[in-house]
Amino acid sequence: MIKLTFLGDIMCDQMMINTFKLCDNHYDFTSLFSQVVPLFRDSDYVFGNLETPISCNNEFLTKERYSFNTPIEFAIAVHDAGVNFVATANNHCLDRGTAGISSTITALNKIGLKHTGVFDDKAIKETPLVIDIKGVKLGISSYTYGTNAFSNHQYLKNREFWKVNLFQNQELSNPLDRICYAHRHHPLFFWYKFLSEMRYKGNITKPVYERRESDRRCICNLKNDIKTLKEAGADLIIMYSHVGGQYNIVPTDYTVQLVDKLIQYGVNIVVGCHEHVIHGGILNRVTENVAATYSLGNFVGSNGTYSPPYDKLSEYSVVWNVYINEDKIISKTSFCLLKSIIAVDGKLKIVPCVDLLDSNLLDNMEKRKLLNEMMFIAETFSGMKIDGKTVVENKELFL
Repeated sequence: MIKLTFLGDIMCDQMMINTFKLCDNHYDFTSLFSQVVPLFRDSDYVFGNLETPISCNNEFLTKERYSFNTPIEFAIAVHDAGVNFVATANNHCLDRGTAGISSTITALNKIGLKHTGVFDDKAIKETPLVIDIKGVKLGISSYTYGTNAFSNHQYLKNREFWKVNLFQNQELSNPLDRICYAHRHHPLFFWYKFLSEMRYKGNITKPVYERRESDRRCICNLKNDIKTLKEAGADLIIMYSHVGGQYNIVPTDYTVQLVDKLIQYGVNIVVGCHEHVIHGGILNRVTENVAATYSLGNFVGSNGTYSPPYDKLSEYSVVWNVYINEDKIISKTSFCLLKSIIAVDGKLKIVPCVDLLDSNLLDNMEKRKLLNEMMFIAETFSGMKIDGKTVVENKELFL
């Protein structure tokens, strides 16, 4: 039996960088992960979504709330905690332009942390990532809906398009769309909206990051990557899918439809990211050799602790385990709940919820609140009714 463990968004903002700084531009993030390390010890492979560029020399670090660049020590701590692979295709991958892509790749290669999703070498982009775990070959890919181009203005040239795995064109990739969007409150916007409604089929009124700006080459690239993984001998294909809204109560229609499409294209395990809160998924279709989540939440991030929103339960995340049997078939899945808290030293810390309940860090009222939130999140993720006793007595909940 093989146990694969999947984590959600791995983020690092300015507040975290400031609190984990030592001196002379050096950092130590070890304590951030210290209490979750035991969760990964019996896993054969641990995956996560790295939602930030990495700086090799700790220059041009994060100073804005939504534009990231993180010290290399953060990636080292992620690897040392037991993470074996990170997806790198996400809406922040171009926060420092294509130079940031190269810096991230150099840092991850130096650390020995496997990755895919963004590239600085076309030959590597065209080489399928297939890993062998106890005789089971896993084909791995990661794709994103966009790159925050509408805010960071980092638009890929045609000759650079291969550098990021994209489900669709970058946001507002058409220069005319960018001009019209910038002046969307002008009376003439009526005509832009009318024409765009016809073009985007109702998506123009949605936030930019939820629009569909599909391009045939993106779909062709996606299908070809999946085909290449199969031709390389992959027994199972894993896709980290970075798509959807943010802090929404339920997954967006686009997220649900995209997951269905990925399964149709031949993906066995879909891991949803980006929404920063926990959603469920297709967790029980193991008879079809398929399992998928819409969002695992933030494995690490300051949302709900140092920074808002404080009312969306964004400080919680799910560790999702998928078990593969000797016939290379998904046999069962399970999950456990984590919460990010501010420790007594003022630093962020990720703690298993069951351990937090058993600790002396909370009073009785706080523990009751925590238990109620755990039950709500467990039911949201699993789609099943789960009582308090089950949540308290089982660190790993099987589906």
